[in-house]
Amino acid sequence: MGNLLIVVIYTEDILACTTVTSLLKVDSTYLRDIAIYFYVNGKKDFRDELRKMFSNRCKYLHTFYDGKNRGIVYAYKKAIMEEGKNFEWITFLDQDSVFDEKFVKTVIRLDEYPLDHSTMAVAPVVKTQGHIPMSPLFKMRVRRLNALGVDTKDGIPISPSRIFCGMAKTYVSGLGYPTCINSMTTFRSGFLLEMAPSFPVDFFMDGFDNWLFYRIHKMDLKFYILEDVIVHHHISVANPKITDTYWAREFMSLINTSRISFTFFPLAALRFIWRLFRVIWQTKDIRHLNLMRIYSKYRLLKKDL
Repeated sequence: MGNLLIVVIYTEDILACTTVTSLLKVDSTYLRDIAIYFYVNGKKDFRDELRKMFSNRCKYLHTFYDGKNRGIVYAYKKAIMEEGKNFEWITFLDQDSVFDEKFVKTVIRLDEYPLDHSTMAVAPVVKTQGHIPMSPLFKMRVRRLNALGVDTKDGIPISPSRIFCGMAKTYVSGLGYPTCINSMTTFRSGFLLEMAPSFPVDFFMDGFDNWLFYRIHKMDLKFYILEDVIVHHHISVANPKITDTYWAREFMSLINTSRISFTFFPLAALRFIWRLFRVIWQTKDIRHLNLMRIYSKYRLLKKDL
């Protein structure tokens, strides 16, 4: 049945999308074995440019434009519901990923890996800012994750560096579960089709990976880490533009993390408070402490979704 790549783009400059430029560098020999669904989610419609770039390079190309920017979860859900039944594997790609031919070759050759029917996802090792480990999100040997899947009986040490660089997705020992970021993770289409109707579209961008892998954990399923495939991802919140939308997303992330499981609320709240005071320190503007304004912007963002 083959593989489908779902690429969500919300930039205003198509050439600034590292996922697109990474795909363009891949030999068309490998792209001809996969299908690509581009969901253009920003203000500018890049469908014509994308057709020129990829129409003769991949097996199947679908482009969709939605200028409302309703978030990556809404985009993934729509693409899965439209095309998921036609493919065996589906790979999520955010616009900020950087990968090479090895990653694409691996995605189209998953049958060469020892994956049983309880393995619902396959993910590479992801780094950010050049060298900082980003995914999988526990400070354990990657080989151990392969062996245990979702079992974490020995406890998982919290990594402060991950919390303070904006990735508070490492949970308290005994309460947590291993997880990977969405982008560049490949899922069985059957699993996604089962989950898609209940996708939390109001997660917008942050927390959806935790939501998905929490389902894998609760259903006693597994995921597989590709130890020999190392890719990179840019963190969109590393140097953000401090706007009302930024704070709305931060508050939404706090609420949504608690919705996954309330045991994760303390670290999510710590991350929110740390980001709040970091911005105040950087901007010297205490108006960012106006929590009522932040909450009202969160309500407006949620209404738009």
